[in-house]
Amino acid sequence: MTTITTVGYGDIHGTCSVEKIVCVFLHLTGVLSYSFLSGALTAIIFTYDTIGQKNTQQIQILDRLLEDTELPSDLYNQMKLSVENQDDIN
Repeated sequence: MTTITTVGYGDIHGTCSVEKIVCVFLHLTGVLSYSFLSGALTAIIFTYDTIGQKNTQQIQILDRLLEDTELPSDLYNQMKLSVENQDDIN
């Protein structure tokens, strides 16, 4: 069980059946906790990455709009600032 859960080997280990069962339970609890936390962290990072990609695409669209039209620079700057601050609102 120690090998499967990759928690390593130590000098302190269970010697009787009850202690071994407790160790198995603690190993599984530790692995499940670690898995849950790493999955939650991955989801948070993915969400921020998705928001960043969306903002980058919107700024690229604004840049093309600025090149293709006679968009006033004040309006462009306000729109760009609005896009950059969208993640604070969401």
